[in-house]
Amino acid sequence: MALHHRNHCHGNQILLMDQYAVCSQMASWNPDWKIMLGLISLLGCIGSKTGLISVAVGLCMAVLTHKWGGVEWPVYGRMLTIPLFFVILSGAVIALDFTKEAVMEAVFVTVKVLTGTACLYMISLTTPVYEVVGTLRRWHLPEVMLELMILMYRFLFGLLELYEQMKQSAQARLGDIGIRQGYRSFFGICANLLVLAFRRASDSFNAMEARSYDGELRFLEEKKLVTGRQRLGIVLYGVLLAAGLLAERMWSI
Repeated sequence: MALHHRNHCHGNQILLMDQYAVCSQMASWNPDWKIMLGLISLLGCIGSKTGLISVAVGLCMAVLTHKWGGVEWPVYGRMLTIPLFFVILSGAVIALDFTKEAVMEAVFVTVKVLTGTACLYMISLTTPVYEVVGTLRRWHLPEVMLELMILMYRFLFGLLELYEQMKQSAQARLGDIGIRQGYRSFFGICANLLVLAFRRASDSFNAMEARSYDGELRFLEEKKLVTGRQRLGIVLYGVLLAAGLLAERMWSI
């Protein structure tokens, strides 16, 4: 049943992060535990002085997302290329001095950003967004921040779906033949997308009001308990990470 469920969710050509999160093998795990694990790992990546702990943590998060989350390595690699362009661009700006120190700093920043992204991917690829919002609500984050987050998240994915539909429609009309025709199709899609974005926002608000929206977005959540093994695992992981960061700093003095 689980294999059939994964194949059904992975059958589309364009796969969204929330689809992976829903179909993840870690979807049945407690979301508070997963988010706490990801944030502890992210703090470890940020606090690493030499970058060695960052690399170790990033690899752990990648293996966890692949082995227990069920995300294939090719898909995971393609997702890492999303921030890679901006990371390389930022690193190139830092390395403009063409000195050894500047190059090392650029590599250091690149490693930290990619490993930090691996920590956030572990959360986003294994935890549905409504569970993330539910966890942050239990952690007493401001309600307006949570509502803006869920509305923006859903709205952006809705726009992405519209963009893909219009892009396929343009390709079916041979709108991508030649550079000139390709640019014309692209700008036409952008113009239509702007109009449809306002319409989609209005329709979404009307739908929320029709469902008695009173200023709070609530979702039904399945209660998922934290096992004793998970509790022990996160404690040991935190202790090992803190010890590694301390040893790294003492070694680099």
